[in-house]
Amino acid sequence: RDRMYKQYGLDPPLPVSTKLGQKRKAIFIENKRYPNTLLDQAMRAAKEDEDLANVMLERIAWSGSRFSQTGGDFYEQLKIVRDTDIHISGPGTGMMYQTF
Repeated sequence: RDRMYKQYGLDPPLPVSTKLGQKRKAIFIENKRYPNTLLDQAMRAAKEDEDLANVMLERIAWSGSRFSQTGGDFYEQLKIVRDTDIHISGPGTGMMYQTF
């Protein structure tokens, strides 16, 4: 994992233990197998959950959507994954970044 980040000139992610007391980041990944209505419901439920008050929630798509932040650029995707603590996705290619 660290080798991939270094290959792209990025620092590897910090261990969670170094982030104590900081706000966590969770991303909901758009995926054709994860219907938008279900994704919307999950986002709303997470925002209303008091236990997640210290978690910054964000909806993204790797490409081809109004929620796309990367335009398919792998370098930008790596930066997002590096800075994310919780990755939420339906089954399929949207989960391919789980190894990072």
